[in-house]
Amino acid sequence: MRKSLLHTKKSLVNEEVPVFDPCPVCGEELYYRADLTNRVALVDEDNDGEFIGWVCPFCISKFDNKDNIVILLGDKIQGKS
Repeated sequence: MRKSLLHTKKSLVNEEVPVFDPCPVCGEELYYRADLTNRVALVDEDNDGEFIGWVCPFCISKFDNKDNIVILLGDKIQGKS
């Protein structure tokens, strides 16, 4: 199964079967539950809030929207809240 943007993987067999969705860099589990993920979304402010990637909250590595590494083991997350 391939992740589609920030949608998490769902078990097709049984909801009680654990879903494994580790960060490709640090291996920490990114799956939270069926409707939430631990990934931090990155959006393009100049292009009407289009999804451009995500950040692992554990190792701060940055990925594009195709799960390619953009920044390996980043220092900090910058952005507005």
